[in-house]
Amino acid sequence: MSKKKLHSTHIIMFPFVFTEEVKVVNASLVKNGLWKYKAFDVGENIQNYNEYIYFYEYVRQALYSKKNMNEEQTSYYFEYKEQKGKYILEVNNKHYTLHIDGISMRTFDTQVGILSVELLNYDYDSPEEILVINDFLRRLYPQFLGGKENLEYITNNLLPQSVTLQLDEEIKEDFSYYKKMENIQKDAPLLPKFIRALLGDGFLSKKIHIKPIIDDRMFVISMYMNDTLAEKMKSYDEAKEVYAYENDEYWYRYTFVDTSSKMCQSKHMTKKLIKETTYDRWVEWGTLFGVSRYSFVALTTRDFGNSILKPHMHTMYFQIFTLLLAYRASMLNFSKRVAELDLEKSELNHSVRELYKDYIKFENNLFFREVTAQEQGIEIYNQALKVMQIEKHIKDLDGEIAELHNYVSMKNADERENELAHISKLGAIFLPPTVIAGIFGVNTIDFAKDTHSMLLSGTIVVLSAFLGYGAIKFKRIWRYISALALVVCVIFALFFMPKVKDNTKSSVSTHEQIQPRTKEKK
Repeated sequence: MSKKKLHSTHIIMFPFVFTEEVKVVNASLVKNGLWKYKAFDVGENIQNYNEYIYFYEYVRQALYSKKNMNEEQTSYYFEYKEQKGKYILEVNNKHYTLHIDGISMRTFDTQVGILSVELLNYDYDSPEEILVINDFLRRLYPQFLGGKENLEYITNNLLPQSVTLQLDEEIKEDFSYYKKMENIQKDAPLLPKFIRALLGDGFLSKKIHIKPIIDDRMFVISMYMNDTLAEKMKSYDEAKEVYAYENDEYWYRYTFVDTSSKMCQSKHMTKKLIKETTYDRWVEWGTLFGVSRYSFVALTTRDFGNSILKPHMHTMYFQIFTLLLAYRASMLNFSKRVAELDLEKSELNHSVRELYKDYIKFENNLFFREVTAQEQGIEIYNQALKVMQIEKHIKDLDGEIAELHNYVSMKNADERENELAHISKLGAIFLPPTVIAGIFGVNTIDFAKDTHSMLLSGTIVVLSAFLGYGAIKFKRIWRYISALALVVCVIFALFFMPKVKDNTKSSVSTHEQIQPRTKEKK
């Protein structure tokens, strides 16, 4: 194999969200014995050093694992126990065998994971074969079913006949689960066998539920080395002032991972999409990059690809798109959390605070407007942000969370107003009795001697409380009646006042008569 020429490289990336905390997921990965946590060692080799210094310091903190897995981090990196093997696609009864060059997993504290498999192609050189490999590598389950044959309707068009991983054991998926409609339940689509086998038993349990974020497809990073095709793409029409790639059907199909035919049948739209998705800084050197929502591809010459570009595709550019996919998955997860909030639940304030805290942490620790000082890195990153609509999704998510915050603020304000209104009603109810009691006086009546005054004043006080309640509870005419009755109570209390005052005076004079006798004894 080492004597064969390398024609292309492919990295398939499976981004997903999970339900448990990241520490639980990490522990499950290590526990099943399939994965090994690996801290990043900048001095391990030249590639690690080049990759490390390529990024800003704050990006390194988000990307590279520390020595202790249990230490709080933004992301955690794991390697599969088997790093070498074969990945075999069966399409139209033809087998495409690719060589596995590494299997890795990165988990993020936003409850996002990305499973990646690096593949090398030594056996297939034609442009059409590269398209077939890219398209069928990324399939997870049927995009749709139709006709009497169901699965056979899309096999070899949108789904491979089978996918086989040869590692320490052989894992084969033929998608037979979908051959009968009665097999398909509400939990479908099921992840293919090779994905479930790589993740391990922990992810198959009900406790850790995972969900893919790019529908039925994985993300593809591909570099294709073809001198003839690269030369063709860079040819320039002086009269029209356009490069050949700007109107080239194959370049469009390679960028958008179309196999049998170009899915866009408008020449104007095709040209527009090619312009938006192509990065052509090195076109005169025969190198083009393309970015879509499902792919990052490069077409280059064999010399440049082997000597320069291959390490970049598997290190710096791979890490850039790891971040971009983590953004996309995290934003979908935050949107899901917003949608699932019970707006009537009593714990809403706590849930919103937790969501807002996690989102601020995401924006501060993971989402970056710029990741490197290298010019080409800045340009590719910015173009990918635009094509993948990351900043638009961030803006929309900001709006969702702001609206949620406004709703919670309004709800809290309404609750405070209701509490104040309740207190005001209580004050209105107890105000008349307080006024009546003030008119009678607190210590002016000797209730032990004057039972009649006690009963009468008590009755007026209680009645005034009921009338106060009626004045605020009922509407219109009943309020006027209650208010009028209160006035009558007050007038009656004032009429009763003289008798109380006389009793008070006699009580005071008796007290004054006792004082001299006390002094004479002294």
